[in-house]
Amino acid sequence: MRRLALIAAVALAGCGGNSDPPGITVRAIEPGGERRAVHTATALPGGRVLIAGGCVTDGCGTATAGTEVFAPGQGFRAGPRMTTPRDGHTATLLGGDRVLLTGGYAGEGMGALRSAEVCDPERCVRAGDLAGPLGAHAATRLRDGTVLVTGGFDEGRALRRVERFARGRFARAAPMRAAREAHTATLLKDGRVLVAGGSDTAGTAVATAELYDPRTDRWTPAGRMAEARNKHAGVALPDGRVLLVGGARDRESRTRLASTEVYDPSTNRFTAGPRLRAGRYKLPGDEVLVLGGYDGAIDIQPGAYLIG
Repeated sequence: MRRLALIAAVALAGCGGNSDPPGITVRAIEPGGERRAVHTATALPGGRVLIAGGCVTDGCGTATAGTEVFAPGQGFRAGPRMTTPRDGHTATLLGGDRVLLTGGYAGEGMGALRSAEVCDPERCVRAGDLAGPLGAHAATRLRDGTVLVTGGFDEGRALRRVERFARGRFARAAPMRAAREAHTATLLKDGRVLVAGGSDTAGTAVATAELYDPRTDRWTPAGRMAEARNKHAGVALPDGRVLLVGGARDRESRTRLASTEVYDPSTNRFTAGPRLRAGRYKLPGDEVLVLGGYDGAIDIQPGAYLIG
C-alpha cells in the first residue's frame, strides 16, 4: 500500500527536545480542504502552495484529480482539476507558478501513468507523454530550466531510463548506470545531479550513487553510501553538500531508518550524519526540517504546519 500521513509531525534532523530550533517557529494551522495522501505540495511565489492529486480515502483505492491552493493568511481553496487523477507522481516547479506533474498512479494496484501535465493555481493542461509509464521516479529542475526525470518503476521492474522535459515535450537522455526506483535526485551547485540510493528490481535498497552532467549527457560513479536506503529524502545544503534523510531498507518498508548521511562533492564521499528521533520514510525533500512522513499509521491524517 502506498500510504502517507499528511504532515503530522515536525522534527529537526539530528535534534532532540520539543522546543522549536533557534530562529525557526512552528505553528499548527487549521486543517483545510480534503484529507489526502501520496500527493505533492509545491511552494509557489508569494508563499502559496499548490497541493496536487493523491488519494483521498484510507487505503488509497483511487487517486483524485483535485488540487488545492494554500495562501498564508487565507487558508486553503479549491484549485483546478488535473487532466488525470494521479498519486505517487512528481511535481517540479518550472518557473513562475507553473508546476510539472509527471507519471504516478491512478490508484492502488493500477499500472503507472505515462502522462504529464502542467498546472498553475488556475488551470491544468496536458504536457506530452513520457517514453513509457512511470512511478517511483525522481524529477529535478536543472539550471537551464529543463527537468530531468530519472529511473522509476514499471511492470515489476526498476528502470535505468532517463528523460528530459523542455518546451512541452520529453526526450530521451543517457540512461543511468544502474536501474533504481524510490531514489533521490538532488541538484548540486555545479549543475550536476546526484542520484542516490533507491531499490532494484528485486525490491532491495541499494547503497550506490551516481552523478549526471547535463552538459555532456554522461553518468559517472559517486562514492558508496554509508547505508543502503530507499524512499528517503535528499536535501541540498547551503555549503554544497547533500543531506540524505531516513528511508527504508526494502520496497515493502519493513525497516524504517532513523539514520542520515552527507555527500560531499569535493571528495565524492558519503559520511554518516546525525540521527533522527525516529525512523521515517516517504519524506518530503527540499527542506532540512523533516516534515511528517510515514511512521506506521495506516489512515490519512488531517493537519498541517507553518514553518518560518
